[in-house]
Amino acid sequence: MTAFVCQRCGSCCHGAGGVYLDRAGLERVAALLALSPEETARRFTRDEGGGIYAVLNSPARGGPCLFWEGGLCAIHEAKPPICAAWPYFWAVLASEEGFREAQSACPGLGRASYAAFKDSFARTGRPFPPRSFRPRAGVAATSPSLGLGPAPDPGPDPGRAAVAPTGARDGGTKAEKSAKKLLTGDAKEAN
Repeated sequence: MTAFVCQRCGSCCHGAGGVYLDRAGLERVAALLALSPEETARRFTRDEGGGIYAVLNSPARGGPCLFWEGGLCAIHEAKPPICAAWPYFWAVLASEEGFREAQSACPGLGRASYAAFKDSFARTGRPFPPRSFRPRAGVAATSPSLGLGPAPDPGPDPGRAAVAPTGARDGGTKAEKSAKKLLTGDAKEAN
């Protein structure tokens, strides 16, 4: 039995705070949205200082992450580490109480037992996650220590011509098309 099967319900995309980007993460999101990192930060984040950016929620849409669009993540290809790691968080793995709390909020955890959940995590081969996914200034959020692999190449050298994103000739990938919907208005002004 699989202990976690994402139901694409967006439950994990709702709630206040907790999703952070470091500068490299901000640059990946900006590249996907075909915006500058500065414009991406202005529209979609709150600058926490030290190169850390908190992704904003949208009170106008019932509180989901600003990148939650049409029931899917508009930035899936550049998803922050905390989102990519769900539900394998320290508090969920460290205690049955934490697991039960996550299970009550996430239908993807179904009726799995705590033991089955821990076993499914062990099969991922990832190291035990940190207590917090909030990056520290100067420390990349996507590091091998999180089990998410090295940070991807941030893109072309700023002195060189930019290359069109994947799918640009045919209107873009699903995530790019969804992300373009975000750009029709200024997200912060909608708050």
